[in-house]
Amino acid sequence: MSIRKPIRLESPRQDLEKSSFFLCNEQAVTQWIESLPKTNIGQTTRLLFQALTELNQVHLLPVDRLNILDQLRKPIYFISRSLQKHYINQTIILPPQARKVADLSFTLHQHLLAGYTIVASHTIALGSRIGGRGKTEEVIAKALHRAITECTVNLVRNFQLYESASPTIWKQLHQFYALAVQENALGYSTTDTEFSNGTVEAVYIRALLLGACKPNQLRQEDFERLTTPLIQWSEMCSLSTTSDASLFVVNPNTDSPPLYREAYSIAIDDTWLGLDAQTLVDHIKSLLADQQDKLTITDGEFKLSRGLLEHIHLSWQEMSKRTFMRIENHDDLNLSVGLSATHFFTSGKCAFESMLDNADNSIFEIEHENPFLKEKRQESRNKDAWDSPYTSNAGAINVSIQSLDFNTGKDKVPGAIDTKTETTKYHNHNVNALNISAHGYCIEWPNDNPTTIKVGEIVGVQE
Repeated sequence: MSIRKPIRLESPRQDLEKSSFFLCNEQAVTQWIESLPKTNIGQTTRLLFQALTELNQVHLLPVDRLNILDQLRKPIYFISRSLQKHYINQTIILPPQARKVADLSFTLHQHLLAGYTIVASHTIALGSRIGGRGKTEEVIAKALHRAITECTVNLVRNFQLYESASPTIWKQLHQFYALAVQENALGYSTTDTEFSNGTVEAVYIRALLLGACKPNQLRQEDFERLTTPLIQWSEMCSLSTTSDASLFVVNPNTDSPPLYREAYSIAIDDTWLGLDAQTLVDHIKSLLADQQDKLTITDGEFKLSRGLLEHIHLSWQEMSKRTFMRIENHDDLNLSVGLSATHFFTSGKCAFESMLDNADNSIFEIEHENPFLKEKRQESRNKDAWDSPYTSNAGAINVSIQSLDFNTGKDKVPGAIDTKTETTKYHNHNVNALNISAHGYCIEWPNDNPTTIKVGEIVGVQE
């Protein structure tokens, strides 16, 4: 029988007697928060960052610290959401300024995480001596619920930026869960107005499901829609140390997400956790079947796109095995990103918009050998009783629209395409391949070539 490693939580040392920003009581903290210059995001962020950093070094009783952290948590989440616009839906390689903003958001939630870790560890150490102002298990449960949530917020940000999880995030999540099991705090429900209510077990399973849904294949906005229903869906999942039927397994002694059981070649011992999501998979399958004619699927109060549900259903249902080997390759590739750019370069530098907005004045000539550009013939017919005498017979008059003069005296013809502007509007990108397979390329994107790419985007590749 394997032995589980001891739980080790890291937190800053408390060597300050008081905070220089406010008295450590509810009323003083409320007044300080109300005095923040909320219209100045930069100044408010700086003050919250400094106050929270200092608070984590102040001697406080766990319950008092928990209350102050919950008061600071609301403006911190407000700031965090306000900063998202600087690094979400931006170029694939973030500019230096956007990178700093994303790192600042990460650090704010990391300091909140440290504060709640202090609450949990001190409450366990003090036990019933915390002052009688709350049951020990309830305080521990709330602190661990908050800590796991802060980890999840940072984890989602990593996924949205298509990065690997920050070091120690998964290890911290596993440690918090193990601590909740040890202190019998799994089943306590906690109210959370900023993220979502739930038990410690539910928020931990939510993080595991996010890590197991192939997040690198999701769009940035998909995570916003997915995190809320996951708390309710987590009730359909179970964690066990004995089940051999679970598709996913978690090694709590490592800094790793849940992985498919089949992916492990080493022996899985009884300290590992099995994540069984079969009931949830069946639930999603029934949703897709019952609403098969809809693009937006409804599950109670939640609405998700069919594409998103189909993706997570496949991810949690079975392990998709690679059918083609990847071969090392270092060829130069020329890429175009997006439908418009790809159309521009593959059509001989003809703008896609010209095919839609300026179709009647298209620069394409009708070519009989090209089935996509053949002129549609309109068969003439004799008039019948249902034809209006004021309506010309279809195809009776054949006037070329190019022969009409649309110039109304202005220098520019309405709807005309500026070829010089169109040429500079679209860009191609020279990149290096790392490996290839029959299903695609693995490329190295240069840091000095910023562009915006979303999952599902059409990409043109020229070898």
